Amino acid sequence: MNQYTIPRFDWKGWIVGTLLAFLILCIAWLFMTGYLPVRAFDSDDWRAAKDDGSQTRVEMIEHLTRSGTLDELAKQQVFDLLGECRDTAYFNEWDCVYRLGDQRGFFSLDSEWLVIDFSQDGIVQRYEVVSD
Repeated sequence: MNQYTIPRFDWKGWIVGTLLAFLILCIAWLFMTGYLPVRAFDSDDWRAAKDDGSQTRVEMIEHLTRSGTLDELAKQQVFDLLGECRDTAYFNEWDCVYRLGDQRGFFSLDSEWLVIDFSQDGIVQRYEVVSD
């Protein structure tokens, strides 16, 4: 190659680099939005976690809410599954509150909570995951 030869563009390297960057961005997005890590809901592990500082409940909440496990349960069934509700000054408009743990993402400044409303008959009417 002499001084007047123009180097060829390396398409293979550019494609591999772009795909690698895209993969890294996808994985980072999954962690930031809280979709990873996720684990199956286990009632015993949930009740044992309480406020121990672990992310056990945060890791289980996606599975719990998406599976519909809480749909139309009676209040006592919810207590048997999740343990007793927490007394808190947060979210007074809800009937039942469970602390999940630190908010998912790289910078967790808040906590996440599972909040539940019961109908007058004591059946789960609605539930959400909220942050404080």
